[in-house]
Formats: sequence, C-alpha cells, structure tokens
Amino acid sequence: MKKGAIWPWLIGGALAAGAALDITMICIASGNPSLAVEDDYYEKGLDWDRSRMVGEDDTGRIWSLALELDESTDASRATQVHARIADRDGRAIDGAAVEMVAFHDAHPLDKVKLRLTPSGAGHYKTDLAVKRGGRWTMRFAVAREETEMVFERTRWMETSR
Repeated sequence: MKKGAIWPWLIGGALAAGAALDITMICIASGNPSLAVEDDYYEKGLDWDRSRMVGEDDTGRIWSLALELDESTDASRATQVHARIADRDGRAIDGAAVEMVAFHDAHPLDKVKLRLTPSGAGHYKTDLAVKRGGRWTMRFAVAREETEMVFERTRWMETSR
C-alpha cells in the first residue's frame, strides 16, 4: 500500500461509523414504546389561554384542588385518590363532574381514565390501580354548570408487595 493511502479509508470509516450510529439511534428512538406525544397537542396549543385559565365562576371565585392519596396495604395495589375542590374562600364545590387521567411518567401511553364519585363537602374519590411504582401524573377535569377547569398534579407512588 502506498504511503498516505490509509487516510481516505480512515475518513470514509469515520463517516460510515457516524452514519451507522445515527441510523441506530433513529431506530431505537422510533421503536421505543414509552415515546409519547401529548394527546391533541395542536388543539391544546390553539386553545392555550382557555386550557391554562384558572377557573372562575360567575362571582369571580377561583377554585382549587387539594389531592390526597391513600396507598393500598393489600394485594390489589389500588390507591384511593381523594380530591377536595374548593373556592378561594375554602368553601366546598359540590355537584361537579370530576374526571381524572393518570399515567406513569415513564409510560405515558398507558393512560388510566377514571371518573371520581362525590363523597360530600366538596370531596371526590376513586381507586387507581398502581401497576408500577414511581412518579405519576394526574390530570383532573372539573366541570360544574358553565365553569370548566383543568388541574395537573404529580406524585410519587409505590406499589404494594
């Protein structure tokens, strides 16, 4: 082999290795089942102001959501979700329709959709089956009469063993 003939092979090999690495990373990223895109992302972007708006009823009171989780001690792995909805002055908001979408942050495609049942004094509850421990995101959609609000909470949850 001539002196200096190795350089074209080294440069070509480096370019080929870079291209192979790029293709490998694209295959890994596109085949990942945990990869998720926000549902209705475009529509939420168009309606950003309304979707992020703090809910106010006709008297101008702002609502809030307090969340408590009672983790299971039995083999069912169900966590009881308690939500209390109140206005700015702490008065309970009864008669609302409350829906929740929950998902583990590492598996956002595995969404659990639940309706919370009223239990009086602004309290609403449901059971959430926790299949895997870790950080969970819970989105609550609350509607009563003309008022609709969205709350998002994240919590660390463990599974029962």
